[in-house]
Amino acid sequence: MNILKHLPTFTFYFFKTQENLNSILSQIECLIKPIIKIESR
Repeated sequence: MNILKHLPTFTFYFFKTQENLNSILSQIECLIKPIIKIESR
């Protein structure tokens, strides 16, 4: 029963973390893409 009470909070934090992960991933992608282009020449 306690878990159900905390579920909204957990979901909120989960999605916030997902957003953060996505932004981090896109930053990493921006860093990696130029490197890949250089490598493929």
